[in-house]
Amino acid sequence: MGVTLEGSTALLTGASSGIGRSLALLLAPRVASIALVARRAERLEALKKELEALNPKLKVCVAPCDVSEVADLERMVAQVERELGPVDLLINNAGLGYIGLFERGGWDKNHQMLRVNVEALTWLTYRLLPGMLQRRKGGVLNISSGFGMSWMPGAATYCATKHYVTAFSESLRSELRGTGVSVTQICPGPVKTEFEEVAATPSGCPLPPS
Repeated sequence: MGVTLEGSTALLTGASSGIGRSLALLLAPRVASIALVARRAERLEALKKELEALNPKLKVCVAPCDVSEVADLERMVAQVERELGPVDLLINNAGLGYIGLFERGGWDKNHQMLRVNVEALTWLTYRLLPGMLQRRKGGVLNISSGFGMSWMPGAATYCATKHYVTAFSESLRSELRGTGVSVTQICPGPVKTEFEEVAATPSGCPLPPS
């Protein structure tokens, strides 16, 4: 069957800003329920009000979560399934980057990118995919990057994580052919979001405009 947005339940990470927030606004008129996942609870609550204004019948679950922590992911998924039921559409949007020389980024920054961009995305897919396969319907949408198909000095770990997302998505898409579950990725170029602020570019040079 694949993905049918109408009447489905979606789980969206990184929902509080940027691409995630835009996706939530696009989904609101079509899905039956949506789980908004990010660290900033106050932004999620504000977004919930916007979505309910767009679709008064929409059921919204606000699920604050630090996706870099597996224990928090487990707690969050349990909350979502308790409030909304099985997840039909998983959107792995949460991500972060660092722009600068690899050795100057510090291990904490590099490790955080691996945990958010790679581990959280993989864990959530691993956790929710079996239910989709059992129901023979569902979908996973991974937000990769143009850097998932290229590379750039000064963004070594970020590019590597997005290469992982692209390879994982395309390999899994082939594995799941004929199961009723689809896997898709988006590889956006520069988009005007809070990425630059989080990436903390040491040069102070802005990213290209969207």
